[in-house]
Amino acid sequence: MMPKARREDLDTMEFADKIEIYDRRFDRRFCLDSFIAAVWHSCDGEKSPWEIQKKLKTDISLEVCEDKIWTALTSLRDSGLLTPDAEQVIDHYKPLLPNGNSAVQTAIAN
Repeated sequence: MMPKARREDLDTMEFADKIEIYDRRFDRRFCLDSFIAAVWHSCDGEKSPWEIQKKLKTDISLEVCEDKIWTALTSLRDSGLLTPDAEQVIDHYKPLLPNGNSAVQTAIAN
């Protein structure tokens, strides 16, 4: 399984530099900056976090470090904007991060 954006029960409004999301299921609002929005749009259930990083570099000429991708995925997961199996994806890839450091743990701790 790869990270997949949750689309059901969400109303979205896209702007040039952000996406505003209303989650009807939990009656919450979110504002995603352009980077987090690009990651969310890339979460199609077929791309690994590393493929998402490559896609952002190719599609929008955005050079991002791996930690920033993991932080974005963690934020999206914690906000309920990824499908429930996203946690399994993050747990699966966590041991593969360089030097045994987990960007996910760092993101949750902050």
